Amino acid sequence: MREIKVIKKDGRVEGFDINKIFNAVSISASRVKKELSLENKKKLESLVHMELDNRINGDEGITVEELHFIVQLALNQIDKAIYVEYRNYKSYKTKLNMSFDNIYRRSKKLLFMSEEEKENANKNSALNSTQKSLLGSIMCKELLNYELTDEMKAARDDGGLYYHDEDDRIIMSHNCNIFNMANTLKDGFIMDGIKLKEASDFKTACRHVSNITINASSCQYGGFTIDIVTALAPFVQKTRNKFRKKYETFPLTNAFKEKQVELDTKEEVYESIKNLQYECNLIQNAQAQTTFLTWGLRLWGTEDEKLIVRATLETRMNKMGEDRIDFIFPKLSMASHRKLNDEKLFDLAVRCSAECLYPDWLSVESGYLGEVFERTGKIIYGMGCRAYLSPFINPDTGEEIYEGRANIGAISIMLPELAMRVKKGDIDSFLKEYDKYFEIALKTHEYFYEKIGKKKASSNPLFFCEGGCWTKLKPSDTCEKAVQGFTASFGYIGLHETSLILTGKPLHQNIEFGERIMKHMADKVEDAKKRTGHLYALYSSPSEGLCDKHRNFLYEKYGYIEGVTDKEWITNSFHIDVKTPISALEKIDIESKFFDYAKGGRIVYTEWSHTENIQALKDIITYAMRKGLYMGINFENGTCFDCKHQGDFSNTHVCPNCGSSNITVIDRVCGYLGFRKQNGKTRYNNGKDNETVERVKHYNIDAEEVI
Repeated sequence: MREIKVIKKDGRVEGFDINKIFNAVSISASRVKKELSLENKKKLESLVHMELDNRINGDEGITVEELHFIVQLALNQIDKAIYVEYRNYKSYKTKLNMSFDNIYRRSKKLLFMSEEEKENANKNSALNSTQKSLLGSIMCKELLNYELTDEMKAARDDGGLYYHDEDDRIIMSHNCNIFNMANTLKDGFIMDGIKLKEASDFKTACRHVSNITINASSCQYGGFTIDIVTALAPFVQKTRNKFRKKYETFPLTNAFKEKQVELDTKEEVYESIKNLQYECNLIQNAQAQTTFLTWGLRLWGTEDEKLIVRATLETRMNKMGEDRIDFIFPKLSMASHRKLNDEKLFDLAVRCSAECLYPDWLSVESGYLGEVFERTGKIIYGMGCRAYLSPFINPDTGEEIYEGRANIGAISIMLPELAMRVKKGDIDSFLKEYDKYFEIALKTHEYFYEKIGKKKASSNPLFFCEGGCWTKLKPSDTCEKAVQGFTASFGYIGLHETSLILTGKPLHQNIEFGERIMKHMADKVEDAKKRTGHLYALYSSPSEGLCDKHRNFLYEKYGYIEGVTDKEWITNSFHIDVKTPISALEKIDIESKFFDYAKGGRIVYTEWSHTENIQALKDIITYAMRKGLYMGINFENGTCFDCKHQGDFSNTHVCPNCGSSNITVIDRVCGYLGFRKQNGKTRYNNGKDNETVERVKHYNIDAEEVI
């Protein structure tokens, strides 16, 4: 080949280098999720050289612009998608400038109007640390636009899909997980290059749990769940042994010494659990928030295990002789099975729910979780507010496992928007629209499965390398093997509004319609699992910020729609309208018909006022547990820091006792608790704040009516 001169835009002359073309074309190919194969490289090189030979005479050169045009002609014969992306290179540069401008404008708005940033009630956007995190979020969302295909972006921008946690996806981290804390604590672990031995007592073990939680949760996003009972139970005996050694030389009877050992052991367990809960609420992780932490508990077990459960519940209710401090985290998830439950522990847990909203209640006696428990003896605790894992068999051992697994993210399909695109009553056309967007969501999930699998295990060493994950990797390993056990979620929002749009009837009067839609969505997920081999799940999206965003999107696009945009929110998942006047039993009965379709995540709740009728509350919980549900008790939990009044503040912005605005009100924002009021201000967005105001009470039944 003769030497070919390339004339740059500034007049400089360089020799022709086909590798520069390969690099530029490979970048364009990556943007459309393709690779430039060796075969196509050969074709490209041949076509480019052929065209150059036809265009260049003698020693004359060719301009960069002409060379770009030649490459376009060649790509048009090789791969249309890569051709279009390469052709649009100039518009790509324009888009970069627009992205920077968008980042700058949104950053200025955040910094000067930070109190308006309320997408996540767990983040205090007035803090500098949180603002720094949110600035990074703004940039990451823009960067993701350069990864998603045009089809993926269009499905998001036209209101059909919603990519949860877009900002975190660019980092290639996983979403919610169940961290195997027991495995990490056993035999010690390395954190930040320091080797820590296995804890010698319960107090030290709790300090390890705190440090691991803060560190590991900083390297992911979403919920962080621990089976706290299994993790800490071995260290109760270590503490008991410590005190026995302390008293062995004391001139006391063995019976007296043993009694003192038990008293000291209990005191250390209670004090350590109390301090651990304080730390979980007072220390921010690197995500600029308190860890979105769930502790898994159960109503049965050894005496040491039940001691941990009692300590958790009683310190949450503050039986330690101090003024009560209301905790947001850890979220407490209580597993229940009527054949195994310790009734005294059950009563204590119900009283804790009546005072503190937590624990939430997780049935393992029937339904999907009951089947898993009967088959394996294992409890699947929720990851975050409601996400659950599909069964997975460890390929190395053949064991069915749940701890040490995670979710790679959720994509919600916006049912009300799709319903607005078809004629009223045309459910078949609506389902076709759903299927179209499902396939786009599936392509997006498949892309992120591949992407996260390429991440190095050193990106989250406590999880991937120190025992938190179901398989232990080396820091230099990529995460493909671990990701085999991860799920991905297909979410949805607004089944109630969809029922109104398509049939004119609210969901609680349209059960058959709701079941048809839920079954269709669940069947699509099962089909996707078979087609791809990945562990997909149908997920009832909590839609904390989405309830507000999608309502505003619909209002701007379609205007006033009775029952849909005439309020400030879109209803979560399969829940009935929060304003529906209905009893707790009726609500449970209706929503339980949809519950088992969404195995990847769901919760049922009933709304109460503060009540002394603990028996009625216990009977409602028992009823829900027999139906195999995951259930939360809702009520307002207010505290006035001036007059110390506590209770239901009835949606006021001031204390009903003294009129002070120096109040804190905790309420259920979705599947977890949040500060509806803190120092008189709300952390909820407008839609979620209005939705909580409109919630009707479901408690108006007598206890004897339940069973």
